[in-house]
Amino acid sequence: MSVTVEQTREGAHLRLETRGLAERGRPELEMVGVPPELAKEARAVLEIIGDRVAGAPRLERLVGAPLEDSVVVVALEPAGDRARVVAPDADADREAPPWPALASLTLDRALAALEDGDDATGERLLRESLARFAGEPARAADLPRLGPDYNRENCLTYRALAFERPGTDGPRLFAEALRRSEVLSLVEVGGALEDLEEPDYTHVAELARFIAYDTLNDDPVEERLSSSLALMRSPIWYVEHTGEVARGRGPWPLRFLDLYWRGPARRAVASEWAIEAVVDAVARSREEPLALLEHTFVTNALWREVAVAPLRSTGRPFVPPSRLLSLMLAQVAYGAAAGLDRDAIRASLGAGSGADRARALAALAEFEPTLDGWRSEAIDDGG
Repeated sequence: MSVTVEQTREGAHLRLETRGLAERGRPELEMVGVPPELAKEARAVLEIIGDRVAGAPRLERLVGAPLEDSVVVVALEPAGDRARVVAPDADADREAPPWPALASLTLDRALAALEDGDDATGERLLRESLARFAGEPARAADLPRLGPDYNRENCLTYRALAFERPGTDGPRLFAEALRRSEVLSLVEVGGALEDLEEPDYTHVAELARFIAYDTLNDDPVEERLSSSLALMRSPIWYVEHTGEVARGRGPWPLRFLDLYWRGPARRAVASEWAIEAVVDAVARSREEPLALLEHTFVTNALWREVAVAPLRSTGRPFVPPSRLLSLMLAQVAYGAAAGLDRDAIRASLGAGSGADRARALAALAEFEPTLDGWRSEAIDDGG
């Protein structure tokens, strides 16, 4: 017998209640304060959590279940002979639905639409989710450490919109995502933001040199898929769940080797001025470390790994903030491949005035048709 859900209207909102759990010795679940337009998502959350509660050996306060692209985590609070489903945060509003869970269900629907080629529906769902649940910057003191798949303050929706449908506000949306989840920020930066406010510049320089040397001297091509397409390791470093270094992977045109491992890009990354530019950018961004993630957003999006090619572990320990420094070095390489001079590359990392950075980004944008040509060549070649 499966758990069913009934709903009733209470003023402008809905109350949803399960049926079938009492027969199994469990309290029925309820969710209140649900906007009518989110009834489908709320019903799905109650069905998912209800099935978990029904099959569990004992009732726990926190209950979670994986989704395709995130995770549903809720808290069960006593409400008479029932259990009210709320957000797992310590100060969650008991009269409101578990917003992160509803946002996760909406996120899954949106990403499924994008995967099916329905870009309009996918973007609409993402933006509507942010309009309903904009979230607030996370507070480290009471952050539930539920992992980067927990959609705290709708952080994963901000990130998805930034990379899947970036438009002109991709960098800002990405920064908003990281502001809303300390765990997600650790994943994307590869270290705590607080560590970048008082950095050890000698360590930063030495780590950047090591990343540049190691990446340049590693053949990134794992498998040639055609004469112009290959499964490659990106130059972006990640921290694996094992605490080791991992590299992003994906099917990219072989010409992408020119974006890091060959020609002007390779010479730039191997140079000492590149290390100096990275250290200088870290120093300038001490008061707002997330600015470094905004500055490197173009490179981050370019080398974003794909689901069909999971991260490849390297077997060596990860040292914070390796991921961020690898992004900055990839930005230097990308700028050099696009023909930018040193001053323009430094400006792309935030040096100089806003006008200097705007000109550098415009120059990078002029290089995009070349990248599109490389991609088209790989597709026409059977990629």
